[in-house]
Amino acid sequence: MKHFDHSEEQKMNDIVEKLSKKYFSHNYIIGRKEALESLKLPVVYSTEILESKIWSLYES
Repeated sequence: MKHFDHSEEQKMNDIVEKLSKKYFSHNYIIGRKEALESLKLPVVYSTEILESKIWSLYES
């Protein structure tokens, strides 16, 4: 079992709190900007090529 320091545990609790109280629907889509700014998640922006492939998968 992994033990987290206090700051990591607080970050996790903040994310859980926001996900369980701010977003009331499983259909709600959390975009990259919101994930980065509101939830403080490590967001990676993709290259144009990767983005195109992601959209192709999404549309299929």
